[in-house]
Order: sequence, then structure tokens, then C-alpha cells
Amino acid sequence: FTQKDIDDGLIKFVHTANTADGGTYDIRVTDGDGNQSGEVTVNISPEAPSNTTPTGLALTANSVAENEAVGTVVGAFSTTDADTGDTHTYTLVSGTGDTDNGSFTIDGSSLKTDASFDYENQASHSILVQTDDGYGGTFEQPFTISITDIVENAAPVISSATITPSSPTGGDTLTVSATASDA
Repeated sequence: FTQKDIDDGLIKFVHTANTADGGTYDIRVTDGDGNQSGEVTVNISPEAPSNTTPTGLALTANSVAENEAVGTVVGAFSTTDADTGDTHTYTLVSGTGDTDNGSFTIDGSSLKTDASFDYENQASHSILVQTDDGYGGTFEQPFTISITDIVENAAPVISSATITPSSPTGGDTLTVSATASDA
């Protein structure tokens, strides 16, 4: 017999735990009487598993309050991928939607700020993220990160004022109660 006989399925090789990784095998075949024999060397390679490209990318939250410290977690990424055993990495990449990539970092699957934001200066930021399944499958998606406004340095509100005279010649006392909305 020949390699073609094996390739054509006329001779089959059954993998065991010891042969699952493939290898090179010398096969000798003899007839029942021991009169005729033949030998062939066969290289067996296991089939590489097929890979499905990721089809979606999600972020658990897409907003952060203004004036937060650098390194604040915005949210966590997750990937839609038919290959459930894949482990994904996330990267900020260049392309349409990457305008503000420099204001963010990715640590594992967490999107973090790399700047302290000011809502009054810019209320949203655009980033472009790629997920990679480690087997050649990638998927890119733009995200808009909203900056939420916080009340800053608001003037106090006077809730009451009382003047208490202390003597006929002066020295009155003024008592004021006030609250600040940003306290």
C-alpha cells in the first residue's frame, strides 16, 4: 500500500491518547502467509481547531464623572465569540473613532481614565477598541464615553439670618445659617 491509500481512506489510523499529537509512523503490512510485505512511513498531523472570529464587543458602563482621578475604572469589556474557551485581550487601536484614545488606558478587560475630565470643556470622548481572541480573530468597535457633570463651587444658600442686639451702643450679633449644594 502507499501514502495515497491512506489519504484516500483505504487505510485508517485511530488516534489514542498517546498519538493524539500526531507524529511519524512506520507501518509494515504482511499477508497472512508472511510471503508478501510492504512498509511505508506516514506523517500524521492533527487538524488545527477551527476559529470563529469574535462578533461583538460590550462595555459594562460608558460614563465617568468629571474631576475623577487618573486611573478611575469606567467599565469592563466583554466579547461575543462562538469559541467559548477563547481568552480575549483588549487594545485601543487607530482608526475611525479613535479621537480620544490617548485619554484612556486598558488594564486587562478594564477601561480606565488616563486624564481627569472637565464636563464643561468636553462632555463626551470617542475611543476605538479591538478585541483579539488569540487565534487570529479580531473585532473592532468605537465607543462614546460620556462625562457626567457635577455641581462645582456653587454659592451657598442662606436659609436664615438673625440679628441679636447686645447693647444700646452697638455690638450687635448677626447669625446666619447657610447650606452649599456641592457640600
